Amino acid sequence: MAADQQLAERVRRAGRGSAEYRWLEMVLRDAGTGALTKMNAEGRLVEELARRRIELHSSTPLAYPEYVPVIIVVAGRVAAQTFMLRQILDGTWSPSAGTTLESGVVSLCCRIFAEHYNRFCRDDDVSE
Repeated sequence: MAADQQLAERVRRAGRGSAEYRWLEMVLRDAGTGALTKMNAEGRLVEELARRRIELHSSTPLAYPEYVPVIIVVAGRVAAQTFMLRQILDGTWSPSAGTTLESGVVSLCCRIFAEHYNRFCRDDDVSE
């Protein structure tokens, strides 16, 4: 975790838009997207969300499986952008809380996935 702390500090010093910032945002996006894609492929996504006490709107979990990969990509991008702004640049993230950069962004990605999935289900319910 010391390496994560040094990396976060380096990116914070370099600032938004720097090569370091863009690189870390891409790495975090890939980490979030990759983790959720793997959970989904292994049939563990709903279970993992429930373990984290994140609720899905639909009474049938993942009622729209064809849209899940797209929502995962969106969630990974939004989670990385949000994490960079609110955790890295603001200096909020710290390894002393017991999380790595990767675990922090994966947790955020799970929450954002559920938000987007739930919104999709609600919008679809209204349109039917």
